[in-house]
Amino acid sequence: MKRNDCRVNWALFEIVMNNAGEREKGNNMKLYDNIIAPAMAIHPGEILKDEIDARGMTQKVLAEKMGRPLQVINLIINGRKSISEDTALDLEKAFDGELTAEMWVQLDANYRLDSARLRRQERKAS
Repeated sequence: MKRNDCRVNWALFEIVMNNAGEREKGNNMKLYDNIIAPAMAIHPGEILKDEIDARGMTQKVLAEKMGRPLQVINLIINGRKSISEDTALDLEKAFDGELTAEMWVQLDANYRLDSARLRRQERKAS
C-alpha cells in the first residue's frame, strides 16, 4: 500500500503517532486529578465512513458484504451503535483482512474509554 492511498491504515497510524507526540508535549490532553482526558472522542463509525468512502464503497455494499442489515451499518457510521466483536470480525472479512478485527475492537474500546474520561472531566469541572 502506498503512503497516499488514503486508507485508514495510514490515517490511523498518523492519529496514533500524533496523539502520542501531543500527549508527550501536553497538547490535546488535559490532566484532571491525575486523570488524563482526551480533547475529544472519535467514534469508530467515523473511521469506517472514511474507509468506505476512500474505497468508493457504499454503506449498502458494505452491509451486503457483511451479511448485515443496512440499518446496522448506518447506526455505526452515525455513532449510535458500537462495534461488537462479531461486527469487527465481519468488517475484517468485508475488507479482505486488510483491516483487522482487533483494530475495530480497539477503536471502539478507545472511544468508550475516551468518552468516559470526558464525562468524568465534565463532572469535575462543574
